[in-house]
Amino acid sequence: MNEEKVRSIVKSLSEGWAQKYQSAHERGPSAAKGLLTDPRAGLSFILANGFARAGGEQAGYGSFAVQALIEVEKVQGSYEKFIELDNAPKVLWGKFVQLCNQKGIGVNQKNNEGVVKGSVKLAQVSIHHNPFEHIGLNIVSNTVDTFLLLRNMPGIGDKIASFITRDVVTILDVENKIAPENQVLIQPVDRWIKGFAGLFWEELKGRAPSWLISLKIVAKCTEYGCSAARFNQGAWMFGSSVIEDTNQISEAVFAKL
Repeated sequence: MNEEKVRSIVKSLSEGWAQKYQSAHERGPSAAKGLLTDPRAGLSFILANGFARAGGEQAGYGSFAVQALIEVEKVQGSYEKFIELDNAPKVLWGKFVQLCNQKGIGVNQKNNEGVVKGSVKLAQVSIHHNPFEHIGLNIVSNTVDTFLLLRNMPGIGDKIASFITRDVVTILDVENKIAPENQVLIQPVDRWIKGFAGLFWEELKGRAPSWLISLKIVAKCTEYGCSAARFNQGAWMFGSSVIEDTNQISEAVFAKL
């Protein structure tokens, strides 16, 4: 594909399709105030997105975790009373397990316990007990450490840590304040991103590592004068809503972009 066509498609995905993603999932700047000022909303954001892995979303673990938080908050009387419990991580995990059992969904303790307990522990050490605010305050000045704060949580890998930080960045509209060499950390690479990268850039076809794909996307979006984070969102939105299989990316791109 020639360079001008690639530039046109990348910009289209980073503009209109990214806007569709942000509107559908409340990931634009209009969501910032509520997430920054409501600690429970901030923790709910982390819990809702901490299971964005193969099988995790389909099982509905994020919804169970958020519902568990709502229920334990009611029992304790307030979010603050819950989060100040020494055993708050254990309490939320117990309620999460209970909800999974009620729905007949496997608990998957190996992958899920660390996400639930780790998210609560992060809230406990965050300013105002709001982990979204904590990440937002540190993502620009300490991008690597903030990424690792999530990445080192058992059950959260590179893709989920990048996914969460990417959306925090777009909600707070601070991407242009992050050093270019650190913007690769807010590039979750899934099958759709790999598919688009392989279509646009010949050297990334096949089994190119995720870090190389992220580097290329950031470099090219910088060259094209568009947002790499928004491109990532738009490419995912286009792929997941328009295309049934990654093998159809080329056909769909030429038909619709």
